Amino acid sequence: MTDSKSGWYLKAPCVTLYAFHLRDEISKDPTQINANHLWEKCVALGATDQLNTPALRSLRTQLLCYEKDAPDGYNPALEKADNLPNLPLLKKSPRTGEDPFLRFPVVTEPGTPNLKGEIYPQRIRDTYAVDLTLRYLDTVEIDCLKNFNPKNCLLPNNIQASLGQTLTIFANPTCGIDDYEAIANECVKALFQNAKPPCLQLIASGQLFGSPMLEYDTSEYDTSSLNPLEQCHILVWLQGHRVWPKRHPDTMALSEKVYHNFLQLLCCRSKILYAYHQARLCNREARKLCREIEKRVEEFGQMKAESENPEERTKRVEQLKAWLIEIQQTGFKYAHQLRDMEDHKTAITINSENYCYLLSQIRYYSLPEDDLDFLEKFLNRICKHFQEQIQVDLRYLTPTQALFQQMIDTIRGIVEIEAEEQAQIREQQDKERDRNLQTTIAGVGAGIGFAGLFATSFPYLIPPDPKTPKIPIQPPFTSSYLHPFILVLLLSLFWGLVGAGIATLVTMRILPHKDKRAKREGSTHKQRLNSGITAIVEPLTGVLQKAQFPTKLPRK
Repeated sequence: MTDSKSGWYLKAPCVTLYAFHLRDEISKDPTQINANHLWEKCVALGATDQLNTPALRSLRTQLLCYEKDAPDGYNPALEKADNLPNLPLLKKSPRTGEDPFLRFPVVTEPGTPNLKGEIYPQRIRDTYAVDLTLRYLDTVEIDCLKNFNPKNCLLPNNIQASLGQTLTIFANPTCGIDDYEAIANECVKALFQNAKPPCLQLIASGQLFGSPMLEYDTSEYDTSSLNPLEQCHILVWLQGHRVWPKRHPDTMALSEKVYHNFLQLLCCRSKILYAYHQARLCNREARKLCREIEKRVEEFGQMKAESENPEERTKRVEQLKAWLIEIQQTGFKYAHQLRDMEDHKTAITINSENYCYLLSQIRYYSLPEDDLDFLEKFLNRICKHFQEQIQVDLRYLTPTQALFQQMIDTIRGIVEIEAEEQAQIREQQDKERDRNLQTTIAGVGAGIGFAGLFATSFPYLIPPDPKTPKIPIQPPFTSSYLHPFILVLLLSLFWGLVGAGIATLVTMRILPHKDKRAKREGSTHKQRLNSGITAIVEPLTGVLQKAQFPTKLPRK
């Protein structure tokens, strides 16, 4: 833009803020999504350090959706919306002949031109919309436009409307000029004189109702700057017979006829940009989840499944269980992102159709010499580009959703196999404990039997009749016969050893067959485990490495 030119005057210029804020979401109540944010911002604009307007500071008392003059008095149920595309939210109803605009004076410094304002709060189905207009009633120098925007209070980063906004400058130059772009640039520059202006550029120009209209934006719909809180969209509508000699005398009357159509057109435009911005955020989050699952796939492929150490096997099973929960949660988030992308694509489609219809209504009242190509460009080029880009993103992201489920099923199968092997190990340990217990019981039984044997043989050592002489036990190899006590003990020990030998032979004959069968089952489980790991790692790693995620389609 060139340096500001002095001596340029505008007749009764005005600036209108069209801001749009989401009121309803499918799964949330308006009070949960801070739906009244737009009205609270309008109240804040009335502060002395901004527009200094008492009428805006008391706006809550004029709105249908407030029970009391406080932020917590917001009650959307009071609106009682009819089946109308536009519901005025001022308590005075237009159906009774009342003016839907709340008009007010703006307090200005002494010696400065009078500044007036008006606000039209309304609801467009699921969206809150506000028309805030500030105007001079007299002819003023072009530099006076700075008073419409003190401290950049009308910029998106201050209003923070969730769906975005559009600033429209209505300028009627008093001098004839052929360079419409030059005077439009000066109007935009003057509006941001008191603060650092955003990086605006002229992206389109045309003609509506006989007067030129120029469109400025922070970018030509670049995907990196579609955040509604950052995008500054400005329309400069130059009106006046000296600017455009072929101006139709009914320009203002025609603009009033299409007021609601034009407002809804801007609303659809904001919704389309918002939906695409949200779709790009979903795509970014889905790609992040893809990277997370790829990291798990690499760790999964490096996991050792052949370890026989019980502690390592138990640790591996616990890790797999933790991964199973994590991947299930990640897969749910991933599916949620894809669903939201589909919803945003549908929103773009629906609002594009509405945009097309509203544009046809405006075209119906337009003049033969009007040029509405800049409005059609957004529909035919930009919207189509948005839809194609989202479709391409979905084509690359959707196959990964099946791999999420494949990995979940594989890990679940591995955990089940490991659990079965652990159960077999525990069963074997239980059997071993049972055998040990049986051995202990047998030893105790043998001890008891030996004690009984000793008790039975004791009479041979001590005669029951004290008068009967005791048979002495001779030292070994000193007698030709065995003492009865010794003979009974030896025979008992002999038959005990024979019984133990028979039991040992039977046990040794049965146990090897059980061990061989357990080993065969364990080998089968290991093969299933290794094949399961290979089945998930190879295809998942290959798909994730080959996937390419385009960020932008070439424009046609």
